[in-house]
Amino acid sequence: MVKIIFPESLHRFSDVGQMDLSLKKLSELSGALKESVPELHKVIYTDDSLRGFVNLYLNEKPVMNQYDQVTLSDQDTIEFIASVSGG
Repeated sequence: MVKIIFPESLHRFSDVGQMDLSLKKLSELSGALKESVPELHKVIYTDDSLRGFVNLYLNEKPVMNQYDQVTLSDQDTIEFIASVSGG
């Protein structure tokens, strides 16, 4: 199972802080989230694309639009990081 971690800033949309999903490719993530936590999916994605304020990390490394090319293993961790603005 792949561990999915959501930032604290998104906890107000769902009680889910982290979850485990059975995924083989990173491109399966959007559909799996839409099915399991639709309230978070609406905040993180527009259709099936990440919103501009959300960054995706795989094993602490940023992933930039290579979703179809990334194969996952059970030891992987995916983390959503929400950009924060301020001064």
